[in-house]
Amino acid sequence: MSERLIDQDSHHHRALAHSSDSLIQEFETHLKARGHRDGTLHAYLESARHFLRWLDEQPATQRRVVAETVRNFLQVHLPVCDCPQPVTRNLKTVRASLNQLLLMQGNDRLRLFGSRATDNIEASITQFDRYMKEHALAALQPPKMASMRFKPPIKVLAFLDTL
Repeated sequence: MSERLIDQDSHHHRALAHSSDSLIQEFETHLKARGHRDGTLHAYLESARHFLRWLDEQPATQRRVVAETVRNFLQVHLPVCDCPQPVTRNLKTVRASLNQLLLMQGNDRLRLFGSRATDNIEASITQFDRYMKEHALAALQPPKMASMRFKPPIKVLAFLDTL
């Protein structure tokens, strides 16, 4: 009986690992589409892996990437984290990473309780996120040749006429 439980548990962990791997790959694609640099990309991916390993240890009913579990990870786990390296423990980096993970999945950005961010800042961030969603793919397209033509300002043309 105990062997069967171990096999089921092992199968469960393999399934979660596969799910986490595909989520990390999707997250990497998302971050690259947003134009994140290599250093930021590495830190955000490490933060997401740390979160997903922690999430794997939570009760089955709580293994979802939602604001509640992210908040719990940031406020309860991270301050006392003694997970083996490599992990990122910097709150700002981890929060930024997990906000991107939430956004990638169509959720709202996490707004921590007691945050000093004003409503204007939150509105600007929300507007920027919307803009990035709408324009990120367009920015990855090669530019049209017609738009690459140099058109000097009228003042430059007038100056050239005086020569």
